[in-house]
Amino acid sequence: MQFRNSPLSRAVQSALTAGVAGAFIAPVAFAQDGDDKKKEATEVTGSRIKAIEIEGANPVTIYDRQALDVSGTISVSDFLRKIPYNSFGSFRERSGVSGGAAGNATVDLRGIGQQRTLILVDGRRITATSAQFTSTTYNLNLIPLAAVERIEVLRDGASAVYGSDAMGGVVNIITRKDYEGVTVTARTASRDVGGEENAFSVVGGVSGGKGNLTFGIEHTEKDMIFNGDIDFASVGTSAFGFPPTFVDLNSTFVPDPRCPASLGSSSQFPNSELVGIFCRYNYAAVSANEASITRNSMFVRGDFEISENTNFFARGIVAQNETFGRYAPTPFVGSTPFLPTIAASNPNNPTGVTGSFFYRNVPGGFRDAFTHDDLYDVVLGFEGDTDWMGGAEWEVAAQYSRNVIQETNKGNGLFSALQAAIDDGSFNPFGPASAVPPAATIDTFFDSVATSRGFDAELRWDLAQTGAGAVPIVVGFEYREESLIQDFDAQSNAQNVAGSAGGSDVEGDRDIKALYSEIRYPVTDTFEVNLALRFDDYSDFGSSTNPKLSAAWRPTEQLLIRGTYGTGFRAPSLFELFSAQSQSFDSAIDTLRCNATGQAGQAGLPAGHPCRATQYQNLSGGNP
Repeated sequence: MQFRNSPLSRAVQSALTAGVAGAFIAPVAFAQDGDDKKKEATEVTGSRIKAIEIEGANPVTIYDRQALDVSGTISVSDFLRKIPYNSFGSFRERSGVSGGAAGNATVDLRGIGQQRTLILVDGRRITATSAQFTSTTYNLNLIPLAAVERIEVLRDGASAVYGSDAMGGVVNIITRKDYEGVTVTARTASRDVGGEENAFSVVGGVSGGKGNLTFGIEHTEKDMIFNGDIDFASVGTSAFGFPPTFVDLNSTFVPDPRCPASLGSSSQFPNSELVGIFCRYNYAAVSANEASITRNSMFVRGDFEISENTNFFARGIVAQNETFGRYAPTPFVGSTPFLPTIAASNPNNPTGVTGSFFYRNVPGGFRDAFTHDDLYDVVLGFEGDTDWMGGAEWEVAAQYSRNVIQETNKGNGLFSALQAAIDDGSFNPFGPASAVPPAATIDTFFDSVATSRGFDAELRWDLAQTGAGAVPIVVGFEYREESLIQDFDAQSNAQNVAGSAGGSDVEGDRDIKALYSEIRYPVTDTFEVNLALRFDDYSDFGSSTNPKLSAAWRPTEQLLIRGTYGTGFRAPSLFELFSAQSQSFDSAIDTLRCNATGQAGQAGLPAGHPCRATQYQNLSGGNP
């Protein structure tokens, strides 16, 4: 199924989490005016029960609007990347990544995998990204920073409250509301290595006797950063070189005699050098580290009083990202056979022995990726209060969220066309004019759509009264339908494309139902216990029931001691269930070989040394 011409052209993992923490309480600043607002009961991430105290049984850190403004960042992803709870594993906009992921950015709380951190907007999920390799996660680059009032980070598992993915923690992005006036903001930043940033936003709001409407637009730009401009990343060599290295059936390697002795010593091959048995190519000299990205977004949020006991609320976000990434010229590798072959009888074979060769299509130019990544997210709902059960609050809402990605990759290689040109003698990889024939250089395409639609309902009331206060309870229901479609061009589907991740078309859908409840019991004025329980049922995975018990004791006004015990789970994503194997080449240091040399950490090691970064092929894909 193609989307290019459209209008917008059972594996499970569970975890047991337990923790006890003591903390000195610091005041939390909210961008609100008036003492009354500061004292309002608020729903804080990690619990669906409203409370006046911000610090409770769950470890939550709140970053208000002032913290966002003074951070100097221009995106939600840039800000979250700097917080201390975000560990290794976060993905950022990256050049050389295909499958629509070049403009993606994620967060990894507590270092247990970005796919185990749940992202919420106003307490609700948005659709996961439809990108090929990151479709188990949520793209933070699609949430406009101008729309954010505050960010709440829960440093604990929360499957008992929010369901799947909330194992490492939860990031809840709260959008602005009750805004009055107009604010215009512009900022710019530059680095010695490139990546200049510019941002412009307008946020406004109007209020009346019956409600408020808050709106905003945002435009941001971030330029590309090249590896060659970064000292520690300027050299990264690959065995797939230009000129090539020949290897015969006896595994005897013969590098092309034209290969220069060192980088930069040849005007014809400036990024090549002879290292041992290989003519290696410095791909870092021409590739970008970070892709350039341009974001345009708008948001609107409204809250309106319909009657004395009923309010209507709505939120909409439209975000459109354009990303450009550049990677080194195509290495011809990964088909069947793994490398291009040349027969002994071929007139262009200088060795007279049948073999294969490691070749990079430098004359054919760079691999450039152009990606459009759009999000459309709408929430409509009603909330109010009733006399039921002595007084209760209720809320119902419906949501539609859709992510559309269109990507074009230029400069990739068609393996079959190259091999045909070798066999008929029209291409001489060892000759002075070693550019591949035009038919062997192709453009590839990737289109994808991820959609989430659903509704939820919730009821809150006080179950009882004790000497220490009320016993609030929440019960709720969620229903959600998810779908994912990923569509590649025919040559990528056939795994004929060199220098590309390739991949097969993916199509899958499912529905999820959930029931949850939470109760808070104040044992004394200084000690409270919370119990949450949630049941999730997936049409393609099964069901999971997760409890969480938490307690908080405040012996003094300055000291809080708390602990939690709970279980968590992560359901497999649609991509993990239904995708086929895809090829990729990641840069890494082979620590086993490096440690064997005894030179780990030494400076000045030659290119190709095991202690320096080298590209390695890997295959990844889904498994029902």
